Amino acid sequence: MPGTAIVAGVGPGFCESFARKLGREGHPVALFGRSVDYLEDFAAELRADGHEALAHTASTTTGSSDELDPARLEEMWCLYAYGGLLCVREALPDLREHEGTVPFFGAHPDSGDYAFKSTKDATRGLARSLAECHADEF
Repeated sequence: MPGTAIVAGVGPGFCESFARKLGREGHPVALFGRSVDYLEDFAAELRADGHEALAHTASTTTGSSDELDPARLEEMWCLYAYGGLLCVREALPDLREHEGTVPFFGAHPDSGDYAFKSTKDATRGLARSLAECHADEF
């Protein structure tokens, strides 16, 4: 059986299509996203099609810069940017052994949501840095 695929940021669109493809290829799929109802419905749909799927909600909310608690911003950075680093770090032994790939897909959030947007910009930079750091390995 192919290894478990973790798809973070699942919503209607590209990540949903990507998760379906992975399920069809036999990968158990762990789905992470912001909408509880959507994720649970999508995971149930995948299971009904005979695929293994687990849904986990990873949600954040923000306000204006003068309303956001700095601890909340730190939590968002840990979830989005630091979380990506931890996922790759845990996957590296398997990636080295089986020559896998870790795709990062990101939203282009509304510029008014400065906290969320800053985490997406950081994740994009992290993905580029990791690719450069490990380019000679894969």
